[in-house]
Amino acid sequence: MTAADLYAYRVETIEITWDNLTSCDDYRKKLAIAYSAEEDRPTREERLSALVKFESFFKSALEAARRVGSEGNFLVDPHIGFLPGNARMCAYLVWKDDDHGSTFIVSPIEMRWLTSH
Repeated sequence: MTAADLYAYRVETIEITWDNLTSCDDYRKKLAIAYSAEEDRPTREERLSALVKFESFFKSALEAARRVGSEGNFLVDPHIGFLPGNARMCAYLVWKDDDHGSTFIVSPIEMRWLTSH
């Protein structure tokens, strides 16, 4: 997945905490623990693939957010959430930049309701 495959939104009015979302750092740890704890080789490879895919998505999301004004200096670290997709759940990232607190949301699924902000 590349930045061109993602929808990025900048929202100025969100003043909430994301207590029900997982921080990207915690999500990475979860993926790394699942990988390191697995003994079955094919499953272990799947776990490593999930970690690599997440890192690629994270990097692409940062690039996509730069298109709409993110400087990548986090006021609130990125968190991950999931939306229903066509065949499976799709991850999205949300964070606040340290530029007066603009909120950035990046997803492979279009969120039209965010364009009104």
